[in-house]
Amino acid sequence: MIKLEAVPPPSQLTPQLVEDLTAKFKQDGSAVWNKEFIKNRLLEMSNGKCAYSEIKLRVEGKYVEVEHFLPKSAYPDKVVEWDNLLPASKFCNSKKGDKTHPIVHPVRDIPKEHLYLDELHFMSGKTPKGKNSVIILGLNDSEHLLKPRLAIRDAIQAELSKQKYLLSFYERETTENQGLLLTGFLINLLKQGTRKEAYSATVATTILNDPHFLAIKNVFIANNLWTSEIEVLEDELKFCALDTKP
Repeated sequence: MIKLEAVPPPSQLTPQLVEDLTAKFKQDGSAVWNKEFIKNRLLEMSNGKCAYSEIKLRVEGKYVEVEHFLPKSAYPDKVVEWDNLLPASKFCNSKKGDKTHPIVHPVRDIPKEHLYLDELHFMSGKTPKGKNSVIILGLNDSEHLLKPRLAIRDAIQAELSKQKYLLSFYERETTENQGLLLTGFLINLLKQGTRKEAYSATVATTILNDPHFLAIKNVFIANNLWTSEIEVLEDELKFCALDTKP
């Protein structure tokens, strides 16, 4: 989970429409929130991802559901209140259900203040709100979320190991073309940890805490390969990354 920036509601969601849809929901329980213009705007806010798990939605059969942070069953007046809506995967939406325990809100809260990713890549809570989030949202569910996180970790670590190995040849015989090639490799890897990508918190945390990355960075700096573009990407990863300890 990463921090999301709030976006204004879609233009179609006028105060009058909110009033009408809320009245209809109270009258017959209709799924008045299930509008494409609502889903599309929510996905713009989350870069096409579930606000909680960061899986990409609308790919590989993973469709988006409109999640009510305060459950509509207990708060019917907030059924289409914009600040109460988040984009979620079916898994996270189902896990949360109508639970009202305090959990991390990706827009109002700063997730990294409440959550951390331990050395085994288990999501853990720093605070009561963080601990609630891990349990209620199933953030360590083996099949849905933990297994993909571990696969990503292994792939990132293998790529960093390969890049460090290739860099050893550059240190022995420096050429401009080799430098450009290695820079391209690193930039492409860092881009995977930016907020637009799936599981960006996992990718960013893995990269920034891997000893191979730290070694690569030192060699790049020593050989004037550490560019402003790489610096910007590193800052972006720092935004997305979680701590590895409480």
